[in-house]
Amino acid sequence: MNLEKLLEAQRFLDGLIIEDKKLHGQYLFDYKLLALQVELGECANEWRRFKFWSNRREMNTKYWNSPEQRYENPLLEEFVDCLHFFLSIALEMEIKEHVYSNIKANTWGDTTKQFSRTFLWLSKLSANPMPTTWKRAFGHFIGLGELLGFTPEQIEQAYFEKNAINLKRQAEGY
Repeated sequence: MNLEKLLEAQRFLDGLIIEDKKLHGQYLFDYKLLALQVELGECANEWRRFKFWSNRREMNTKYWNSPEQRYENPLLEEFVDCLHFFLSIALEMEIKEHVYSNIKANTWGDTTKQFSRTFLWLSKLSANPMPTTWKRAFGHFIGLGELLGFTPEQIEQAYFEKNAINLKRQAEGY
């Protein structure tokens, strides 16, 4: 996964949103962080395995969108929605390139714990918005992607597919 390439795409999208919504100079960190937490919850909801009370605990990983006759993966889509906000937060924080150069996936071996640890580090990021805290939160998020079975190539492809949708939405007055 090429983070620099993803950050450039996110920078462009964020610029369009800021211009369109007249948000120049506004501090958007808290909004972006809450949006990320909501998207992470939606990702967990598509994962479904934590729902011990449900008879349907399989992951929502595929369905056919009949009007377009195309395959969709709701779990991956929610994961890349999170990625959009992680990148947007990094841009908001003006995190320097050296922070990205050696990000390692932090995994706990259990997906339920991985979701919880990612939420924990997002809470820490809220309390301490520092590049090192962002990096730890992002490492847990990347570890989550591994546990969910996503390859870096799948994540990058899905990111750019969703980014194209987001750009189209902005052009249409979303």
